Amino acid sequence: MRGRFDEMKKREEFSCKKINLICNWMTPSAAFITATAVCLLLFFWNIVNSHGAVIEKFFFHDIRDTAMDFLHSIEYVRGRHPYEQFQTLYPPLANFMFMCLFRMVPEWICHRWPDNFVDSIDIRGTDLDLRTYQATMLLFILFIIVCAVLIVQLVQYAMRERSGLERNLIVWSVLFSYGVLNAFERGNIIILAWILTLFFLLFYDSDKFVLRELAALALAVAAGIKLYPALFGVLLLKRKSMFLALRTISYGLMSVILPCFIFKEGLSAIRMWIEITLEFGASEPSPIGNSFQNILFSVQDLMREFWGVEMGTGWFGIASIVVVAFCILVSFSFKEDWRKVLAITLGMVLFSKQADYIYVFFSIPLLVMLRGENRLRWNNVLETAGMIALTVPLPLFYEKDIYYPRNTLAQIVMVILLVLLGIQFVIRLREMIRSKNETVG
Repeated sequence: MRGRFDEMKKREEFSCKKINLICNWMTPSAAFITATAVCLLLFFWNIVNSHGAVIEKFFFHDIRDTAMDFLHSIEYVRGRHPYEQFQTLYPPLANFMFMCLFRMVPEWICHRWPDNFVDSIDIRGTDLDLRTYQATMLLFILFIIVCAVLIVQLVQYAMRERSGLERNLIVWSVLFSYGVLNAFERGNIIILAWILTLFFLLFYDSDKFVLRELAALALAVAAGIKLYPALFGVLLLKRKSMFLALRTISYGLMSVILPCFIFKEGLSAIRMWIEITLEFGASEPSPIGNSFQNILFSVQDLMREFWGVEMGTGWFGIASIVVVAFCILVSFSFKEDWRKVLAITLGMVLFSKQADYIYVFFSIPLLVMLRGENRLRWNNVLETAGMIALTVPLPLFYEKDIYYPRNTLAQIVMVILLVLLGIQFVIRLREMIRSKNETVG
């Protein structure tokens, strides 16, 4: 039995060596940069070749809605009751930010805006469209500029140990990643949540108290404007930084409570926001989307199409919760920081229901991986390929209500990543048991 085990181990080592030899010529950062460059060239070639017709098949399908996530949000704080009047999904802190921007718009413009959600949609393309006014359009342009500068500075810092050319190319690759491009096109503040989350990951274990405190505040604000980045707080538990974790929770609670006092709804805004969020979460998902429920609906459609089998949907929500719990659990077992961050990111994305800009978050574990890994190896090449596939601007174009190739690819890749993390968890668990047995022996 022992001899058979040794033989299997030798075969495994030989296979690993062969994979390592294949991967040695390409570093993870080179793979990311090369994939991004190829995708961008193909993307722009398709735009030129189609005379721009493919743009609406790459970004949001509504060609008259660009930047409106940002501009509508300025509209929705008019009157200072965004939840009661417009049923906005954004947390109070995000609406507080848009309230500050609203104060920068001249009153003669604001007074012409409609008082309900439906009418605010109808004014697009008219003379009341917010994109036709200097003040509101400049606010959007400045938002893009500020976010782009912050992305450049943070990625430059994260990659500071790389050579100048490699570092700059990684920055460009992140700026032109699929999630960033979609966030900019929508004008969605998820890009701010991404920036703050990356800041947290860069500094939460800093030797300097001020930087650690700023990192905790950054995560609290990220959760205050998009909620789900709060999952990254489990990293503080792993580090046994209990006091920092408690302060982060305190900052997070304040980021939800304090902004409510600027609105006429007061603290009741929290109740209304939770009700609106739960109602949105309870809506019937489809096969199109990033959540684990969307993936299960895709599987159900395939089973119905080919085998005429109905799985039933009642357990889909519970399955999503189990997947998130599993991702958080396995994140505690990994030694590599990038695997911890990848597990948390995967759990966050599979639980949330967001547009394609949610994939911006996969560039975070990819960046953490690029910091710590100089070579592609047998035990990281598949995860690297998966993160790159979810990050780069693959020139895959959809036809609304007909086919969504990128959605299908993303769901398949996320399931593969989930399986790979499970395998790594089992390997890690086996190593821990073996080490414990050897210690006892």
